[in-house]
Amino acid sequence: MNYWEINDPKTNLADIVEATEQNEAQIITLHGQEKAVVLSMSKYIQMKEAKSLSQFFRKSPLAESEIDLNYDRNK
Repeated sequence: MNYWEINDPKTNLADIVEATEQNEAQIITLHGQEKAVVLSMSKYIQMKEAKSLSQFFRKSPLAESEIDLNYDRNK
């Protein structure tokens, strides 16, 4: 997965789109914070066709990332 500062897509859009074709989600950041994800069309369609929320998350390109998806009710 690659990270791009918000200004990068203006000059590197072709590189970002090409990277999505390698089945990698591309993360767009603003001041170091993740703001958007760019996906390939095939990955988007695959996620869109998910029948349930749990199936949607399992098919997400972020499913194998190191993002902590545990919910803490005390926060």
